[in-house]
This record gives sequence, structure tokens and C-alpha cells, in this order.
Amino acid sequence: MEKRADHPFGEKDRWVTVAPPGDSLSLSLRPADDEHRAGVDTGIQFGSTDVRATAEELIARGVRFTGFPAEQSWGSWMGEFADQDGNTYVLYDRLTD
Repeated sequence: MEKRADHPFGEKDRWVTVAPPGDSLSLSLRPADDEHRAGVDTGIQFGSTDVRATAEELIARGVRFTGFPAEQSWGSWMGEFADQDGNTYVLYDRLTD
């Protein structure tokens, strides 16, 4: 990801936007507070055409998997990883879009 924007707002907040290089899709980030807690299941899922290879690459970059991708009962592969604040995300096998 590359940082696209970093704007302070309010007394201590920031609005940071990141995106994959060359992509128009972006993700906006902000610090946790009492209303927006850290350490939660985000419901955000990332698709990959090779989940195991993607997981290995992410691990090499320091990502902590709480559940390494495994084949699920329905035949697809899924795993779960967490960020430094304990928020969890899913990596899934994107066989078709």
C-alpha cells in the first residue's frame, strides 16, 4: 500500500488514506477511540487467487496470522490475520469474481 493522504482533523485525529500502487481503490484509516474501538473483527475480507502464497508473502512482511489459511468444508481456502491493534481480517480464495 502507498499513502495517498494524511490530513489532521480535530484536536488529535488524522484521516489517512492508503491504496495499492496504481489502483483507484483506497482505504481510509483513523485512530481508535471510545466510539470506534480497536481489537475487533472488522468484517473486511481480502481475496487472492493464491491464498497460501499470499499468506506466506504477508508473513514474510511481518503480518501475524491468527488462523493460517486452510481448506474449508465447502472447498475454498480461508485464513485470518490481525493488525498491530488486534483487528482481524480474512484472506480468502478468490476463485471467481
